[in-house]
Amino acid sequence: MGQDTPKRRLFILEFDLDDVSGHYFNQVLGMKLAAEAAGLMPCVLLRKDIKASLADLLDGQQLIELEPANFPPTRYDLDRFADGDRRLQPLWTALDGMAISGHDIVLITSGRPVVIYSLGAWLGRLGPQHRPAVFLQFYDHRYLDPSTMQFNEQSWWERFAARDLALRPGQERVFFTVHSEKLVRPLEELCVRRVFHLPLPMYYGEVSARREGPGPPVIYTHVNVRCGAMVGEIESVIRTVLDRRPQARFLVKYCRNALERGTEAKLSADLLERGAELISTEQTHSDYLRTIERSDIVFLPYEAMEYAGMASGVFAEGAALGKVMVVPGNTWLDRQVTDGRAAGVSFAPTNANETTAAVLRALDRLPALAKQAQERSGTFRVQHSSARNLELMLRLADETHNMRPSYPLGSAIVFKDAARSRGYMGHGWSVTGDHGVWTTGPSAELFFNVRPPPVGPLVVRARLAPFIAKGHSQSIATSVNGVELSRWDFPDDGKRGSSWRQFTIPPHLAAHDEINILFQIQNPISPKQLGISADRRALGAYFHEIVIEHADVSDGADLSSQA
Repeated sequence: MGQDTPKRRLFILEFDLDDVSGHYFNQVLGMKLAAEAAGLMPCVLLRKDIKASLADLLDGQQLIELEPANFPPTRYDLDRFADGDRRLQPLWTALDGMAISGHDIVLITSGRPVVIYSLGAWLGRLGPQHRPAVFLQFYDHRYLDPSTMQFNEQSWWERFAARDLALRPGQERVFFTVHSEKLVRPLEELCVRRVFHLPLPMYYGEVSARREGPGPPVIYTHVNVRCGAMVGEIESVIRTVLDRRPQARFLVKYCRNALERGTEAKLSADLLERGAELISTEQTHSDYLRTIERSDIVFLPYEAMEYAGMASGVFAEGAALGKVMVVPGNTWLDRQVTDGRAAGVSFAPTNANETTAAVLRALDRLPALAKQAQERSGTFRVQHSSARNLELMLRLADETHNMRPSYPLGSAIVFKDAARSRGYMGHGWSVTGDHGVWTTGPSAELFFNVRPPPVGPLVVRARLAPFIAKGHSQSIATSVNGVELSRWDFPDDGKRGSSWRQFTIPPHLAAHDEINILFQIQNPISPKQLGISADRRALGAYFHEIVIEHADVSDGADLSSQA
């Protein structure tokens, strides 16, 4: 770095931090220390309403006016974006006053729509040389129904904010990130924006991956709000395990969000007499890690649907410290075990009987599982660390990226699903209907980004129904990147309904990361012109779905059953 080059800065904007015991403190502290180790200057910006003593621990400045998610309900929902932007102005003004530049990095540990919207407006006001690389973390999946992994009634907030951001100068410097690969595709479809997978930015302090000395097996049990009904079943599980394995010892922590308001965590006297230990809800981060360090097994009695796509910081800490994990099946946690990144056992469904049986299996197999956990802990610890996260952020920040999402070859675009299909559409499409969407006018466009560029020919298959009536036929010419490749003719032969049509994209046209398809409608006409109804739209065809595949995979495939 030249003598006159200012030191690169990492600005950490934290909206959720409330106390020293949670993972938000872990993340901020870890990223701050990783930045210092990498030669960057960390600048931690926190909410004004947190305790000054907490800010002092992080050398943080309290500049954020308030936590935007706590806005009161309003009759006009879109007002929240304007109100949020207004309340965040002091933050952006402070960053302007710090002479922020394109050399700097901003980490926003929140994917809240109001923050995205206000961020876009701020970037648009900055000159190109002053626009930093910005990383937004979508830690959870509040935009999805956890039971179905489908978009919920709140998902339009993310959609609106992301589409607005895409129109702002500097948007190409904004990175949407998730910590679970399973969430990449849903968020890309919702936001019509590229999403990057980064590991959990965990900080492990000085604790080791080995428990000192022999002794009875110790089971750390972490109870939070995502345990659901199991919050009230934990003591029953512990009693049953101790009846079978009286030598076992339990360390039990109830998080604040698992407790009823105004109550404190407690364990029954009989469990305390049998060696169970109640861990303080308000631990410091170092004390919390030492609690995990002195355990052999980490028991997470979570509801599976809560972690179907979401990563878990507690799991990461247990796996990185070489502990045997007991976790719900069919979750991000379970996938770490089945993929060989951690060691443990799973349970399904989440209830007292199944979780008890899983803990007992872990105890029965403890020597072998503990050996696996130790062997895998080092790699997991490096991978899911603040240092690794920052390393990947720096690499991304110094590269140029196309922020349009990548289309996975072979996946069907179902046009009745507006949230997942509209992002591929250009001009020439009507509103989404119950079963698909009409083309309107003389042409309709679809845009696909494919990374990396395909090798070899591709086949495009579409299921559609032409708008034809007595005395009116239809013909559609298909082009890719400006080159006409085929023509689909639909005569007025009395047949109605949908059918599959296809065409091939030759290798020289397929070998691009952008595939732009144009449907040229030869005879668009409105139902009003034909005397069918008052509908004035010039209709061409009703598209149900489309898929692009490698030709060697799709040749000869029978799609009639999908019609």
